[in-house]
Amino acid sequence: MLTNDDVFLPVIQYFIERKGTASWQIKKDKICFHDLTYIYKGKATYFVNEQSFELNPGDIIYVPKGSIREAVTDPDDPVHSFAFNFNIAYPSVDDDPLPLDTVFNIPEDPYFIKLLREYNIVWLERKDGFSLKASGLFMMILHYIYSRLPSQADKQAADLRIEKLKKYIVNHYHEKIDKETLASLVQLNTVYMGSLFRKKTGYTINEYTQRIRINKACDMLATGEYSVSETALKCGFEDIFYFSKVFKKIIGLSPSEWCKSLKQA
Repeated sequence: MLTNDDVFLPVIQYFIERKGTASWQIKKDKICFHDLTYIYKGKATYFVNEQSFELNPGDIIYVPKGSIREAVTDPDDPVHSFAFNFNIAYPSVDDDPLPLDTVFNIPEDPYFIKLLREYNIVWLERKDGFSLKASGLFMMILHYIYSRLPSQADKQAADLRIEKLKKYIVNHYHEKIDKETLASLVQLNTVYMGSLFRKKTGYTINEYTQRIRINKACDMLATGEYSVSETALKCGFEDIFYFSKVFKKIIGLSPSEWCKSLKQA
């Protein structure tokens, strides 16, 4: 099964902005493509592998390749939808379903509708090279959908907090950085903040801070304008011996050895 982090290339077989009539339907059949349909207005009932799904505005239905699909509209409220039928360029994963529920809802957003309408124009114009732009737009549409899923929304919120912490550390690497200040910045307790930071970055806050400081120290030493002791102070280290110890741990050489290697390069 494809995961959210897999890289794949969609190949659009068919697209339509569908404004159904009261008698609109999709006849029962096994599909040889993936179907992703957004319900813009109206109502419809889809049947996927004999299971029924009532769809309303804002709903998205995903029908994996190889499924038995059937659909009818509500005659009193005909469906208006945007439908993508696509395959995946890599045969080894083309039959694998995307990591999506069959039906889920995303709130209406003018930006999302704009993407869909722009795709419709590109598809209908079919200018030279349109398939490249169409694939790019579809990837943007998929990215938007993934980012609005509940699980992804939680992940995105966590990522934003981590980015805020990283930005603070990068901007204040030369100062004393304490966990209480960082925790108040993202409104988390220090223990959970530290756990979340390590989970997202692979480093503890202290390890990350040291890496930023040492990498900055390398930049400064490379200019030849600063001595090792001056560099240490400007990078937040009050103890030159501790600076040398951390430097060697991260870079693999002492500051003086590293400077010497630069001259020999």
